[in-house]
Amino acid sequence: MLIATVSTLLAAAHFSTAPASPKGPLSGLVRELADLLPALHIVHTASSALMLGVVLVAQAVMYPGFAFKDPTRFREAMQHHQRSIGFIVAPGMLIEGATASLLLVLALSMPQASAIAAPLAIANALLLASCWVLTFAIIVPMHMRLTTNEQAPAERAALITRLVRIHWFRTAAWSVHALLACVMALLALRSAT
Repeated sequence: MLIATVSTLLAAAHFSTAPASPKGPLSGLVRELADLLPALHIVHTASSALMLGVVLVAQAVMYPGFAFKDPTRFREAMQHHQRSIGFIVAPGMLIEGATASLLLVLALSMPQASAIAAPLAIANALLLASCWVLTFAIIVPMHMRLTTNEQAPAERAALITRLVRIHWFRTAAWSVHALLACVMALLALRSAT
């Protein structure tokens, strides 16, 4: 079914390869970025895939593994986790956010884009925004609580269980977002040839 849906989207989408002719103060920038559209899609898809990989590893390995950390060194282990993961997550999220924003602006600014390009770009941006809201409004505060508070073992176990359960929403959102990024890239690359 997934393959049929992607095939239908590919068949329905048509992007003209003619230069963009947007109006307004940013028209020159939009035209220049339109020339980079296939590359933007590739970078966006790669950063989305990176982030999906991180989220899947967190869901399947890291977060459940928190329950097995040595209670006497738990706080130290959590601080190390946060410092270490930031070097991977921060660049991936920043690149993903920047490219999603550029793709959205281009899809809304290019008159020759297919009727499907703008809705896909909007859905892509909204899914990414939901991933970021889940991350910064829910997941990060839970990490901070695990890092800074000295909980009783039962309280810590309950917090870890809640983190794993809530993280499924972020995993699902990022999975759909990464799939949508792939579809958008396929459509853009197909139209560029």
